[in-house]
Amino acid sequence: MGVGTGPPDRGPTEGEITMSSTFGVTAAREPRACPASDGWRWIREAFALVGARPGFWIGSFLLVFVVFFALALVPFVGQLATMFVGPFVIAGYANAARRQANGADPAIDQLLIGFRERAGTLVAVALLYLGGAIVIVFAMIAVLFAILGTGMLAGGGELDPALLAESWPLFAVVWLLTLALLVPLIMAYWFAPALVVFDGLDAISAMKASFFGCLRNILPFLVYALALVPIAIIAALPLFLGYLVVVPMILATYYTAWRGVFGER
Repeated sequence: MGVGTGPPDRGPTEGEITMSSTFGVTAAREPRACPASDGWRWIREAFALVGARPGFWIGSFLLVFVVFFALALVPFVGQLATMFVGPFVIAGYANAARRQANGADPAIDQLLIGFRERAGTLVAVALLYLGGAIVIVFAMIAVLFAILGTGMLAGGGELDPALLAESWPLFAVVWLLTLALLVPLIMAYWFAPALVVFDGLDAISAMKASFFGCLRNILPFLVYALALVPIAIIAALPLFLGYLVVVPMILATYYTAWRGVFGER
């Protein structure tokens, strides 16, 4: 099952990038609103890519997993590094999926596009995403302390278990509020790596375009998320071995969704 034809498309040159009047971001074109069923189509197309070259997708995923695992073993520095590598991994797999969809064989070197091109911009995307998450989490902690005050602390500066038990509805509300604030941040992040490497956008413009691209496609993304639930459950049944296929498929959807929302050049 093919998901694309023709030679790989190049990214835009500086002269080809125009201003988007709707969003006020530097973009070659505005995101389109896709039908809700496209959420499932993105998954189908990604499965087709993985199924056509399982050796590359599964093998490269295991390699990346080992690298992440090794980084996580390094206290603090390694864990911090994994946060910054995220956009590079997304950009790399989106690039490999794009090359395969356009008739080329996927290869490990295609995963390194972010390190060869636009590395500083991808680091800026990671910084903006991490900074936004930190601000949201600390803001919610501040809200909790502002509402509960020092009454949260029992003698000796320890948390009072009784007060914590009585305040669970408040914690639930704060958790939901935190989630509500994190969702727009995730929307701004989702397409950003692909927009950086494929469209040549700067970090802020890429995150703006990503946010509005997701906003215009709430229903497809809802279908996408709901479809992943049974897929994830089924993949977990045989000792989680199904995730050797499911995780690469999800990585491939960063491309199939980008192509659906922003369109191939």
